[in-house]
Parts: sequence; C-alpha cells; structure tokens
Amino acid sequence: RVCPYQPGDDLGAAAQRRARADPRCQGPAWRYRGSTSLTVIDDGTALTALTDAGPAEAAAATAVLRAGGAVVNDPRYLHNGRLTVRVVPEDRGVGRSAVLPGYVLPGADVRELVLLSPAAARQLGLVAFRSGSVVTADPGRTQRDWDRFTAALDTDRPVHVEVSDPGRSGNQSMLLLLAAAAGVITIGAAGVATGLAAAESRADLSTLAAVGASPRVRRLLSLCQAGVISGVGTVLGVVAGLGTAAIILVAMNRRYATAWPIEPGYPLLVPWTTLGILVAVPLVAMLGAALFTRSRLAVERRLD
Repeated sequence: RVCPYQPGDDLGAAAQRRARADPRCQGPAWRYRGSTSLTVIDDGTALTALTDAGPAEAAAATAVLRAGGAVVNDPRYLHNGRLTVRVVPEDRGVGRSAVLPGYVLPGADVRELVLLSPAAARQLGLVAFRSGSVVTADPGRTQRDWDRFTAALDTDRPVHVEVSDPGRSGNQSMLLLLAAAAGVITIGAAGVATGLAAAESRADLSTLAAVGASPRVRRLLSLCQAGVISGVGTVLGVVAGLGTAAIILVAMNRRYATAWPIEPGYPLLVPWTTLGILVAVPLVAMLGAALFTRSRLAVERRLD
C-alpha cells in the first residue's frame, strides 16, 4: 500500500503521470512523504476537537476507543477492521506490539494522527503526558477575547495560543478596504458622469418644464441616470475582475495538472461579502443623485 515513488526522485514526465494515476500516491502529501505522527491518548472526549468527524462518525469512533481500539486518519493502516500498532524504543530494541480494533476518521490531514484508547496505551506499556490543551470556543470570538484568555492563563512559562477558525479569513479586512475604495471611486465617477449628463439634457428639462412636468421629474431623471451609469459600471467591473481572476487561477493550476507530487490547486472562491458591498454602490449613487439634485426645473430661453 506504499507509494512506490518518492518526491525526491528525479522523475521524468512519464513517471510523473504514472505516479499521478497510482491510487497509492493520492491524498495528502504526508502519506507518501512521511511525517511525524501525532499520537494522542483519548477515550473519545477530544475527538470532535481534533478531527472533522460528524456526529455519526464520532459516535462510531468513540465506541471503538471505549472498546480498547485505536482511531487513525490513514485508511492504509486498517486491514479487516483491525490495526497493528508497534512501539519502537529509542534504543531500537524490541518493543511491544498489539493488534487492536481500528477505525478511520477523515480530517486532520495536516499530519498523521493516531488516537489510542487508554486500554490500548496500557497494553503497549505507554505512559501519557500532557503536551498541550485543545479548547473549543463559541463562534464570534474576537482577537481581544483570545488576548484576555491568554492573559488569564497566568503561567510562569511562555504560553502560545493558536486559534483555528475556518470562518475567519486574514484577508477579509483587506478585501473590505478594497471594496470600500472601489465603491468611493465608482460613486465619484457616477456623480461626475451624472452631472455631465444633466448638463447635456438641460434643453430637454426646459421642454419638460414648458409642458407642465412635475418638479420631481428632474430628481427622477438624475436618479435614473446615476443608476444606469453606476449599475453598468459596477456590473462590468465585477465581471471583468472575476473573469480575470478565474483566467489567472486556471492558468496557474494548469502548470501542475500533470505533475507529481500532486500540488493542491488554487481554489476559485467568490468574495460574496465584497460583492454585496459593490452591489450597494449603485443604490448609494442613485440616492445621492436624488438628494443633491434641485427639484425645480429652470426654464431656459431658446435662441433660434
């Protein structure tokens, strides 16, 4: 079940294609590059904090742990539902081994993970020690909350707190700043274009005033002009931006489409929050045009 190729080998194009098609060489890089396994002794209490297991998978894995088994995140270690675990002493002497009930859980693909039950640890002669703590928190915690949490630990030794929040992105503030800047530019350009359009249509406004049009017609006309200008500009800008980004990402991913080791491609993620802000730009432009446009229609004298 071991991948017959090594990333350090000088593989040609044909060998890379064979390795890419070999099912033994698929999955996370640590499965064929090797990694130091994270071994945790647990009875199922920390299962959901360490893995991405759902309720049904967590219940099945907890049952295996309470039966004296072990849980891994690499399916190659399981054979007929059982797992062989061997302890290798530091002096490379003869260590203990045991065949345990096993279960495979997804998630935690950053490195190899082994969850041993307390009974399995005693059977293998292992002694557990605390190397850290995993704390689950309610969503919506800010950096200030984590700073207060770190300060409340109040230990003599340095404490490092690492926060893993899938819903929080480090680029979110930058995207919002760019969206705000784009919105200001769009509103400014829409205001200038609306003013020029209004200057060009003064004769038409005079004709409307002469035939008895309501004073609110000027506001409505400016509102519609600003909506068309800013709306068309926003749509064209969003389409051009997303299209350019998609072309660049596809081109960059094509570089690794046939190479091995398999590099994860750049995902195409749509910034919905940023797009939501940009969608509101035409509405702001229309509201501004309606508020800052005089409602009285001036009657101009025509010169024939």
